[in-house]
Amino acid sequence: MKSQKIAGVAAILIAAGLSISAAISTGSICGIVKDPSGAVVPNAVVKVIHGNRVDTISTNKTGQFEAAGLPSGQYAVRVEAKGFSPTLESNLMVSAGHKTEADASLLIQPLTEEITVLAGN
Repeated sequence: MKSQKIAGVAAILIAAGLSISAAISTGSICGIVKDPSGAVVPNAVVKVIHGNRVDTISTNKTGQFEAAGLPSGQYAVRVEAKGFSPTLESNLMVSAGHKTEADASLLIQPLTEEITVLAGN
């Protein structure tokens, strides 16, 4: 009788574990965006790209971002912020139940200035 109860409890625990793992069908991509000095970049625009799907989010005040609820597969992450050159990291693999890290280091965008000189007669 006691062994039947133990077997019954074990079967319930195994079934519960299987149903929980089956329910987790998505993963996430997270990271921190920093500038060349190592300072965090708040309010950077982060685009998480998977085929034709593009999720756009922003970094928080500590430069962190997380895109959750992503189907498993291959992704790219593009990060943009004012005054910095955009960066792209591709070939990121997302797996169900896991977080994929995609930290980004932005480079300062070079200033460009156009000067037009007109010659007089």
